Amino acid sequence: MNWLVEVLWDGEPPAGAVKTARNCVSLVRAALNRSGDPAVLHTTGTGYRLVVPDEQLDINVFHTHLRRAAALTAAGRLSPGADELRAAVGLWRGRALDGLTSLALAPVIANLEEQRLVAWERYADAQLRLGHHNEILGALTELVATNPLREQLVGHLMLALYRGGQQARALSVYHKLRHDLHEELGIDPDPRLAERHELILRADPSLQDPGAIPAPPSPAIPRQLPAAVGRFTGRLTELDVLDSSTAATAGGLPATVAIVGAAGTGKTALAVFWAHRAAAAFPDGQLYADLHGYAPDPPVAPVAVLARFLRALGVAARQVPTDLEEAAAMYRSILAQRRALVLLDNVSGAEQTRPLLPGNPDCVTVLTSRDQLDGLVASHGVRRLRLGALTSAEAMTLLAGLLGDDRVAREPQAAAELAARCGFLPLPLRIVAAVLDRQPARSLRARSAVALSAAAAAALAELANAHAAGEAGPQRPRPQDSLASYIGRCALDNSASCTDPAPW
Repeated sequence: MNWLVEVLWDGEPPAGAVKTARNCVSLVRAALNRSGDPAVLHTTGTGYRLVVPDEQLDINVFHTHLRRAAALTAAGRLSPGADELRAAVGLWRGRALDGLTSLALAPVIANLEEQRLVAWERYADAQLRLGHHNEILGALTELVATNPLREQLVGHLMLALYRGGQQARALSVYHKLRHDLHEELGIDPDPRLAERHELILRADPSLQDPGAIPAPPSPAIPRQLPAAVGRFTGRLTELDVLDSSTAATAGGLPATVAIVGAAGTGKTALAVFWAHRAAAAFPDGQLYADLHGYAPDPPVAPVAVLARFLRALGVAARQVPTDLEEAAAMYRSILAQRRALVLLDNVSGAEQTRPLLPGNPDCVTVLTSRDQLDGLVASHGVRRLRLGALTSAEAMTLLAGLLGDDRVAREPQAAAELAARCGFLPLPLRIVAAVLDRQPARSLRARSAVALSAAAAAALAELANAHAAGEAGPQRPRPQDSLASYIGRCALDNSASCTDPAPW
């Protein structure tokens, strides 16, 4: 109910706002009763829940038509693909939620409007390829009048006008766009649009041939996953949980899994390993960003991540919005027609993450964080996957993989003590093993190896303290970096300094 009041009155509700809202809901319920479908609106505590089957929700039907159109067009069946696009745009009656001015709903409205316009651009392109310019001329004229800076719509309108014998109007439409872009943004039209203007200006015969229209570029398919760690060990239960996230989610909600835990537990390693293993399930791309939530530098702003993602998804740099809400709406619109994986590493909290979550249930998002992300769990139904230490057996397997089976088999007790001193955590184990690997003949019981494990133990305490303190900001180096620096200086040289990890 609080959210409903916020939406209706933009945070300034009048006296009796709750009662008024309830009266409005009663009117809606009465209308549903008259329609013969009273069971869809339920009272839940202090609020309401509208329950609609997926196949009856118009936005889901819209996305289904778009996916079918994409598959048919890719198979060379342009006419039935255009029919699916016609059905998709036919579901709309103008702008989404037209007439509502609620600030709380502004991002939702922007997202829906972007999806509508993208669908119209695809439909117009298909109709022009089929030579049906007269069928879309009226609709394109209206769309350009309300979206004068939408360059793709302007290009379609120019071509439809020219083919309909209106060369002067086609040129005038371009000149108006060029003037508006200069006045409002200080930029020139897209070079491809300028080329179409030149072709119309000289009445190039190729413009009358539907088959001569350059095919729209294939959607950019980003493959941004970083390299997976070598010798990945254990985490079978967690991998099963991640595998289950690729299945359809209840209620058509996007699947989001948050891998949470203290520093050094291997959150990123697990997420990246699984992402590579599951990449084939996401044929439309895999996006990755390190949000630096716990690095010495400030966390990465969501709008900066969106800009990188949009460029990777094929949006020209000059067309990437600088406003966060507009960029997020464009990002969701593009992903609305794709099955993609989004991996957000080292997120600092819900506010940094929310604009980066896709709205499409065909997409899966994996987060890693030292924060428990309670806000996202509450607001977006994020599934939390807590990560702790490896089992002792898994830690020994990891050491054997890093140092060699024979070396660990020769000194199993020393290896077990080393694993225990590292707290059975993957990161300290890997750093310690990397240094021990420099001198493969040296015993794991050597004085320097003991010092090394002491450094790991001290680093573990620092990791725990830093995590408990909330990982202080820019002036505090990451503990794992400090551990690596100390061990690098130690270098197994048997010096006295190696027995005392205090210098780092």
